[in-house]
Amino acid sequence: MHNIGGEKEMKSDKSKAKIGIIAFVFLLASLAFAGSASAKTIYVPTDYPTIQEAIDAASSGDTIFVYNGTYYEDGGVSISKNNITLQGEDANTTIIHGMWTAEKVVYVTGDYVNVSDFTVAGSTASGYGIYVTGDNCIITDNNIIDGYYGIYLYDSDNSTVAHNNASERGYAGIYLYFRTTACSKTTSLIRTTTSASTCIV
Repeated sequence: MHNIGGEKEMKSDKSKAKIGIIAFVFLLASLAFAGSASAKTIYVPTDYPTIQEAIDAASSGDTIFVYNGTYYEDGGVSISKNNITLQGEDANTTIIHGMWTAEKVVYVTGDYVNVSDFTVAGSTASGYGIYVTGDNCIITDNNIIDGYYGIYLYDSDNSTVAHNNASERGYAGIYLYFRTTACSKTTSLIRTTTSASTCIV
């Protein structure tokens, strides 16, 4: 004699298991899609007139693309969020200018921040072009003019500085300081007016 009730219960359990698996897979796919869909590109000056406004509006994973032009950012720009890409259209014609009031024209405290293809100018006489304290950052293909230091990494781990021109700075072209570890600098022009073109302390 067949146990009809037991067979129905087993079939019901199998159906529930299948539905649970399908729902779980769908949830994972939805989360993956949401993660990829949430990352966006913000354009300056199309979406925001200043770079700092675009940074303030950005979320983790976003790219801020800056078209050619000179952007006067009083006090410089600050990136405290993680996973932000700040990308210039052309290093020679996309200029971030600190208006001589910025001690740090580009100040990066977030982790996994990329800054590429800018001319960075207008720091104070004793200031910095790009100052990085975040970890796992990438600073590439920038021209640093004005200021005492070109690119300064302070307590920054696993960051990369490559293909930058930080020559003729007042003291140091690229300076790695205070527990800055596992960072790399490659093919950057770092001549300065003193012998301390690159200092690792």
